[in-house]
Amino acid sequence: FISSSSSGLNSSLSSSTVFDKKSKKKTKLKGTHISSGLLSLLHFLMDYLIEYGAETEGIFRVNGSLTALQELKSELLHKVNVGEPLVVTDRWDPHLAAGLLKLLLRELDEPLLLFSSYDHLLGTLEVKEERAQIQVLKAIIDTLPKENKQILTKLLNLFSLLSQNEMKTKMSPHNLGVVMGPTVMRPAGENFDTMMSDSSKVVDILAFLINQSMVLFKSTEVIYIADPVKFNENEIDKLSKFPSTDKLKEKKEDHKKYEELKQKHAELQNMYDRLRTEYSVLEAYSAKMGQKIVELEEIIEAEPAFFHRLYGINSGVTST
Repeated sequence: FISSSSSGLNSSLSSSTVFDKKSKKKTKLKGTHISSGLLSLLHFLMDYLIEYGAETEGIFRVNGSLTALQELKSELLHKVNVGEPLVVTDRWDPHLAAGLLKLLLRELDEPLLLFSSYDHLLGTLEVKEERAQIQVLKAIIDTLPKENKQILTKLLNLFSLLSQNEMKTKMSPHNLGVVMGPTVMRPAGENFDTMMSDSSKVVDILAFLINQSMVLFKSTEVIYIADPVKFNENEIDKLSKFPSTDKLKEKKEDHKKYEELKQKHAELQNMYDRLRTEYSVLEAYSAKMGQKIVELEEIIEAEPAFFHRLYGINSGVTST
């Protein structure tokens, strides 16, 4: 249970919200496709997930209720449009917030990693040396608009946190790449065949960005390396005694069974990854097609007579 009165999240975030309070409309930020109100909402959702969703199993993979998602989306977009503060209520949960964050990112005019960056990002997979690959990715990220870079930085930090808690979240960098790759990185034209054929590359790129997020964004966090393991004399004596032939044979059989099970598990995991990746691509593609249908319906509704004449539809009006 999270209430707006008890959560420190609301007070810490509402002060950073940017609105055009005179016109009470969303304002486009110069040089980017992300409005100031939407920018604040994306930051708000990510901060909520960092605080409350860092150990949630299946986060970003398990979708919340579609009805609740659409209701929350309408409510929060209305708030940012009229300049009201964003607050967390008791009906929020991490899956709902993650679903909304994913939806809002998917509905941007362009993906977070812009269309113009797509081919360059794919090209980084051809760079074999890791340090060189990181430098190329840094250069590409530096070309993004400031707002996109801000969102990407926090998003990768969130993904890194979730993957560090993989034992609880079940979300490795690869798994996050599968469910979020097509949302943040798509080709210009959003061709379905291209999205499907490039899907594994997109997963690999996002997974690499998550793994290297500290290096990419020049984190000042210090990594401490533990002291080397030291054995006492009794342990060394135990290690020096070889097992019997029967024991070795038994261990060999066990190891063979283990390898067979491991291979089967890997095959099933690969099959699941392919299906999950295809689903993520379909989800992103479907969302964009849905937006285009709505836009066309609005155009038709605005000019019905024109479309009736264009397609020879009988509008019920007889000519004289």
